[in-house]
Amino acid sequence: MSISAPARIDLAGGTLDIPPLCFFIKETLTLNLAVNFRVKITMEPAGKGRVHGPGLEPATIADLPLFDHAFEYFGLVPHWDILVENDIPPASGLGGSSAMLVALVENLMLLSGRRPARKDILSAVTVLENRLLGKPAGTQDGIAALFGGLNEIRFESGHPERIPMNLPEYLSGPIYMVYSKVQHHSGMNNWSLVKAACEGDARILKLFQALNENSHVMRTALVEGGAGEFLACLRREAELRDDLWPGLKTESMAGFTAGLPAEYVAKVCGAGGGGCMFVYTPDPDKEMLSRLAGKHGLELLQVQAELEGSCQS
Repeated sequence: MSISAPARIDLAGGTLDIPPLCFFIKETLTLNLAVNFRVKITMEPAGKGRVHGPGLEPATIADLPLFDHAFEYFGLVPHWDILVENDIPPASGLGGSSAMLVALVENLMLLSGRRPARKDILSAVTVLENRLLGKPAGTQDGIAALFGGLNEIRFESGHPERIPMNLPEYLSGPIYMVYSKVQHHSGMNNWSLVKAACEGDARILKLFQALNENSHVMRTALVEGGAGEFLACLRREAELRDDLWPGLKTESMAGFTAGLPAEYVAKVCGAGGGGCMFVYTPDPDKEMLSRLAGKHGLELLQVQAELEGSCQS
């Protein structure tokens, strides 16, 4: 049995999906877009609890916390081998671990004889991510992996509510990102900000409020506006992120951003410190972006919006 799930670009309101921020900031809104980098998990029967796949060093389930915690959570003995096929770049800030957990959890629920609802998969993934991180974890990555498409995520009901959005024309073509292979710990980066907000840091709280206000403006741009309005909101998101976390960009990412023409914006994906930046302008020049990325030791990636979430394949 094989299940695959997509990665995502966080467009606005990332970090705000992490409890308790999503509850004590009023009308919290997170926006994200699934992209066609996917991870596929295949359960191979009559195995010995091994995990293998292209580019992976073979290991046992017991040696890999993500897999080990999931089997323990469902009370399953690992009598399967697991084939992992993953085109989500490692440490990219694109929610790859959540996508892998979604694909794994859906597989395990089906093997347990359940017909899992998406909300039940999300609940299990949320518990497992918090355990793996040892820190509060958000839910936006799991939602994008489960549902695909363009997502509006709200929390006023006390749990994440996903509202699907129509994909605007200006996001339906090629989407470009630059990728730094610098390893980073997104959970630690996010936790330092969440902790500061919970302790009443006025500067951090003001920036989170501004991020949330911009998320609402971007939502309007996605529904009613054009590429120019979206670009302005994405630029505002990027500027606020820079103010929020001084270590957001590596030196190479900062150099790339400084070399971009004024009509472009580059927004760090995820918690920063490495990984990917989403690069946007209404009419991008791929060759220029590739040259600039190479100059700064970065890799240019091209993706497109993924409208399908987790599925059997």
